[in-house]
Amino acid sequence: MTATFNSTIALPKPPIKQAKLYINGQWRSASDGKTRPTISPINKTAIADIPEASEQDNDSEHEGTPQTDSLHDSSVNHALIAIAQEVAELLKTCLSGTSWSN
Repeated sequence: MTATFNSTIALPKPPIKQAKLYINGQWRSASDGKTRPTISPINKTAIADIPEASEQDNDSEHEGTPQTDSLHDSSVNHALIAIAQEVAELLKTCLSGTSWSN
């Protein structure tokens, strides 16, 4: 027994979904109202309208975000580099087959 597939069945077209941007804990439209369609790869029709974030939307996303201290960031980076170098030395010792002491 073989199964056959009838590709002529017409399915109803779903409504186009209207999406929003998630900025600072809120769902909202793009500030300038611009959207971009999302196209179905199956039938090449629009299935959703996605808002295009503008520069103003990006700026509002960072409102109230605390600025990091670059001096603190630098010291953290140096500490991470030192740890990575230490781990690299330990790995080199392990792979060489020699023992090491703490």
